[in-house]
Amino acid sequence: MSSKRLIRESEWMRTYQLGENEFYYESKFATDRLELKPHELRRKWQTYSTEAKRDFVEAYSVKADLSDDDFEILRYLMKEGSDETWRWIAVRLTELPEKDDIRTFLLARIEAAGSSFPDYIQALELLGDSKAAGVIARKFETYRARIAALADASTPESFFDCICYLSCSRALVKLVGSHEAEAALDSMQSFPDERVQAIAREMKSSE
Repeated sequence: MSSKRLIRESEWMRTYQLGENEFYYESKFATDRLELKPHELRRKWQTYSTEAKRDFVEAYSVKADLSDDDFEILRYLMKEGSDETWRWIAVRLTELPEKDDIRTFLLARIEAAGSSFPDYIQALELLGDSKAAGVIARKFETYRARIAALADASTPESFFDCICYLSCSRALVKLVGSHEAEAALDSMQSFPDERVQAIAREMKSSE
């Protein structure tokens, strides 16, 4: 990346421009081995703008190794965050030792069915707890009905429904070996949208 040009730097992240419409985001937690104490975040968090909070969790989500301090930070973010911030740390929450609490938290998030729904499904899949399968199966049925009514995925809403359906499908295959969900992954590879087909193939190959 010899041609990259620094165009923005925050407390937690650097943004480089590589080309006319190509950007590269660099987390200081990953490159600079940045560390943060829980009391420091608690002192700063409520003063941050929405953009600054998102900037922090985006950078923090790729931190290589989590310490006890990081576990405390994640617990704080669970209490004080929002859908905009939780989506970035959903997968990292699965590394906390209190697995039952994390499952309960993630299931509550998917019941809310916000724009971060696929991130929470992915986290539950990684958590590997089959007790989550019942709720995911109900969501699977909801999205299957929506997909059946679609001619294509030409709108942002219909494309998002396809992503949610595929996310539920792969999670159910991994959590409980659902043949019905596996058939859904197969059938979506012929859905009349190349983007959806590609994602279905990728999810099928990652089972």
